[in-house]
Amino acid sequence: MPSWVNNPPQEKDKIYFIGIGYGQSLKAAEASATSDGREQAQDFFAQAFGQARQTEQPAVDSKAIAAFLTNYVQAANKYFIYNPEEKAYTYYALIRVDRALTEDYLNVYAAQEGLADVKPYSDIIQNAPGLSNDYLSRRRVKYEELANKAQKGIPQEVFAEFERGRQLRKTGQIAGAIKSLTAATEKQPDFYLAWYNLALAYMATNDHGKTDAAFKKAVEYEQLQSLRDASLYNSYGWFLYLNKRYDEAVKIFERALVIDPNHPKAKNNLEAAKKAIGG
Repeated sequence: MPSWVNNPPQEKDKIYFIGIGYGQSLKAAEASATSDGREQAQDFFAQAFGQARQTEQPAVDSKAIAAFLTNYVQAANKYFIYNPEEKAYTYYALIRVDRALTEDYLNVYAAQEGLADVKPYSDIIQNAPGLSNDYLSRRRVKYEELANKAQKGIPQEVFAEFERGRQLRKTGQIAGAIKSLTAATEKQPDFYLAWYNLALAYMATNDHGKTDAAFKKAVEYEQLQSLRDASLYNSYGWFLYLNKRYDEAVKIFERALVIDPNHPKAKNNLEAAKKAIGG
C-alpha cells in the first residue's frame, strides 16, 4: 500500500483528500472513490464558505461556488486492493486542490455569473487548513470497517441497491439515487447507511422536511450499531447549521464528538454553531 493512503502529502499550496470506493468491479470501485474524493472537496469548500457567510453575508451563492470549484479538482494518484473472499475491490483516489489556481477559477466563475468580486472566497481557500493526516487515515479505516460490516450484515441485493443509490447521489443523479436508496431502506429498514445517504440525497434537493426525517431515521438506527459513526452526526449537524437551527446543531455536533472526540470537522462546526448563537 503506498504511503499516501495513510499519510497524504502535506503541502502549503495544495489541499489533499482521499476518496475511498467499494465495488464488485474495478470500474465501479474507481468511480465510487473518485466521486467520494470530489464530494469531500465540495464539502470542504461549502463548509468553509458557509461558515464565513454567517458573518460576512456576501451576495453570492456559496454552494454554487463550491460545486463550480469541484469541477477543477485534480486526480493525483490511485491505488486498489482486490478481496477474493468478497469478490470486490477497495479503491483509493488521491484528490488534489491547488490553492493558487483556485483564484483563477473563481475569476472565471465571476465572469460567467456577472459578479463584481469573489476575492473573499479566494482568501478563505488560501487560509483554510487542510485535513490532517490523522483524520484522513482514521477516515479510511472507518470507511472500510463500515462497508465490510454492512456488506456482511445485510442481503447482498440490498447492499447492491444501496451502493447503486450512493453512486447516483455522488454523481448528481439525485432522482435515481432517491429511488434506489428508498428501495434499500424499504428492504432493510434498520440499514442506517441507506438512511444517511438518503438524507444527503434529499439535502441536495433542498427538501428540508424529508432531509430531516431521513437523518432522524439514520440516527435512530445508527445508535443500535456496535460500530459508531461520528460523521453521520457531523453531517446532520451541518444540515441544521445551514438552516440556522443553531441550538439543535450544537447538540448534534456534541454527539459526534462523544463518538470521536478528535473529529476535526465536528470540532470546527461546533465552534461555528456556538459562535452563531453567541456562545
